[in-house]
Amino acid sequence: MCNDFEFFYTQTLKNNRDDLDLFVQNIQKHFKAYKRKNPNFIYLIIYEKHKDGNNYHLHGLVGGLGLDLYVNDNGYYSLKDFEDLGYNSISKIQDKLKVSNYITKYLTKDFVKTSKGSTYFRSNGLNLAKRIIIDDLCLDNLKLKYENEFVKIYKENLS
Repeated sequence: MCNDFEFFYTQTLKNNRDDLDLFVQNIQKHFKAYKRKNPNFIYLIIYEKHKDGNNYHLHGLVGGLGLDLYVNDNGYYSLKDFEDLGYNSISKIQDKLKVSNYITKYLTKDFVKTSKGSTYFRSNGLNLAKRIIIDDLCLDNLKLKYENEFVKIYKENLS
């Protein structure tokens, strides 16, 4: 919610799909190279296991993409720069709150960690949320949108 992400991003690998460390190393190299070409490129990427339980893929949020987007065979945007890794799919974010809730669920659902313990990677310079403590918080005008054991997300009730 603190950054201007424009797109939801998904990436699978065609090789070494079962080696999370190698997967993350390869994708990070590509992201850093793409950032050198497109300095406004921002990203927050989360690892996830495929339903088969053996392979990995990524989901995340991206913004500041260059002009090399094209529409793939499935009707989604893709980036040519990442095709050599495997399939990538990019769709325009329609509702920032909904996509934030979705990403939050991924972060708290089934943590997938690399051997170094990371569960995600992000571009440098992102705006980070600040924790504030308000003693007399009035929730009368807020509606609970999502809750789990780690977080509660409220939205102002304007109706």
